[in-house]
Amino acid sequence: MDQSFKVMTKTLKQFKVATESKDWDAVSTLDTEFRAELENAMSLVSNDTNASKLVSFLERANSIYELVKSGAEKNRDEITEELRQLSKDQRAAASYEQSARLR
Repeated sequence: MDQSFKVMTKTLKQFKVATESKDWDAVSTLDTEFRAELENAMSLVSNDTNASKLVSFLERANSIYELVKSGAEKNRDEITEELRQLSKDQRAAASYEQSARLR
């Protein structure tokens, strides 16, 4: 069980770094790795003490996931706004170009 906690902790640290650098491919890969190790840890729960440790760990891990989710949503919103502005600028340029031809 302790080995699973070490592996999941390491993965969460890498998850944080990948999120901060906006490496979404790495985030996806690390998420898959974390889930696989979580399944392994769950299979190792043999008593209430281990179950309590796992629940406590998962509560902390969930906090990290929420931060990642929040960061991803913020990044998505920033990209959406940039695309809107780009579209607006393109429409303005097309309108200007069309009015210039009519003169």
